[in-house]
Amino acid sequence: MFAFFPILGVSVAIQPLLGYNYGAKLYPRVKRTFLIALVWAVAFGIFFWLMVHIFPRPIVGVFGVDEALHEFTIQAIQVMMIFMPFIGIQILAAGYFQATGQPIKSMFVSLTRQILFLVPLLFFLPRIIEQIMATVTPLQSLYYAYPIADVFSIITASTMMLIEWRRLTRMQQKEDILRQSPERIPLTERQ
Repeated sequence: MFAFFPILGVSVAIQPLLGYNYGAKLYPRVKRTFLIALVWAVAFGIFFWLMVHIFPRPIVGVFGVDEALHEFTIQAIQVMMIFMPFIGIQILAAGYFQATGQPIKSMFVSLTRQILFLVPLLFFLPRIIEQIMATVTPLQSLYYAYPIADVFSIITASTMMLIEWRRLTRMQQKEDILRQSPERIPLTERQ
């Protein structure tokens, strides 16, 4: 969770900017704000991913893990955070949809990682992994559920944001047409 807090902070910080610019129909600013936030989210993700891989023992030691469990915990945390550099897209997408007045999409994206994907994987993966791979124990499959859920949630959020990006582009094109020739467009269509 410590690794997610800065990314959540970026997501919360951009919401007023996104909401204001979206409401003002300044769609290029909305896109630019989102892209800048995404760069920062990826940077934070890479930073924490590096920390877990460069300093795993001190990080595990902070939480008072028994010496006998050090290696297991190090392996688990490294596997669980393998997609940390990319999970920012899911967090930012949820914040974007919330800021632009699309609460259903925001709630759906928010629920993908923890509820829609992770919970079923935590339940079913230990049962399935025993029959598929003899080298992975059911206990190990629990921490492999996290990166699998991350991949699914990243794909879901990315797909939704690509669709939204195209919609913003169409809306911007419509605004450009309205700004260029308002006298040639009927008043009912301008509103």
